[in-house]
Amino acid sequence: METIRESVRAKYAETAIKLRDGGSCCDPGCCAGSDALSGPIGQDEYSSADVADLGLSLGASLGCGNPTALAQLHPGEVVLDLGSGAGLDVLLSARRVSPGGHAYGVDMTDEMLALANENKARAGVENATFLKGTIEAFLHALFGAQYPVRFRSSFFPYTEPSVEADLGCVVCGGTGCRVCKGTGWLEILGSGMVHPGVFEAVNKRLGSVVYDPEEVTGFAFGLGIERVAMMRHGVDDIRLFYGNDLRFLEQFNK
Repeated sequence: METIRESVRAKYAETAIKLRDGGSCCDPGCCAGSDALSGPIGQDEYSSADVADLGLSLGASLGCGNPTALAQLHPGEVVLDLGSGAGLDVLLSARRVSPGGHAYGVDMTDEMLALANENKARAGVENATFLKGTIEAFLHALFGAQYPVRFRSSFFPYTEPSVEADLGCVVCGGTGCRVCKGTGWLEILGSGMVHPGVFEAVNKRLGSVVYDPEEVTGFAFGLGIERVAMMRHGVDDIRLFYGNDLRFLEQFNK
């Protein structure tokens, strides 16, 4: 798994450098032939005027399709793009959710994030933010890179957008067992971008504008200590932590 991840990371970094230096993201024929996308998500659905207005080219899409063509975006909404590449879709989305909205892009390579931020500056878009996959990096540092991470859309009252993060089951190795209910995944944490209303509530409590929601943003995540202990030590029943059995608890003295 880690070998595959590093191969993808290296290829993405190479592509970002090539684009930065004026090259193309891929072979001229990669979006043609029998595999070409057509219909509302096809590359031709990018508006040349919209892309030109950003001061960018279609090469910044890093793909053969335009997912923003299918999205029903409105002013004031928040957009999350996982695997945002050079940032074209994020920047187009940011324009569509303005005023009052924000678009976030998440990617895995420093080179690609640097390119996306260069494109953001060139386009003059303020309501877009590009982030590295911090949560994935954190989980791999804590549990090991051998366990895959996946994200699922979710809801939490104080974040928008919100996601759940799952880790490949440490008990069965992802094959399916009683602990992961046969799915191969264990929910490990909830996360999301801090809702502007949180900053407004803090300002109200403090009696002054300390955190302007138009200028300040951030992300939050949290995880239960019992679930962390389960995964770190391969415990297959969370109830053991509450059973007061010294034979179990004394294992963790050292």
